[in-house]
Amino acid sequence: MLPRPKPEDIAFSASGRTSVITRMQILYGEDVIVLKAQKAARTAETLLTKVLTPTHMQTIFGSVLYPDWAGEPNTLHAPAELVCVESNRASTYLVFRPR
Repeated sequence: MLPRPKPEDIAFSASGRTSVITRMQILYGEDVIVLKAQKAARTAETLLTKVLTPTHMQTIFGSVLYPDWAGEPNTLHAPAELVCVESNRASTYLVFRPR
């Protein structure tokens, strides 16, 4: 089996919700949940490997987590493990694996 590439080693020219989710599915598996937050959420790296609930998300991130992303709900509906935190100049993407 080939080693999984690091996110920083892959460059993409597309943008938008579909592109981000597809890239994260390629890297972390088809079943991942990707949430978009303000850049301040990059500090969530300290929570990697932790299982978070919808209540945790509201308590920890509050308004830093966007309520919707491209017209789609942007929230956890069940507990999930945080497997990746990726930030760019404007946003942070929180990648979860369902539990």
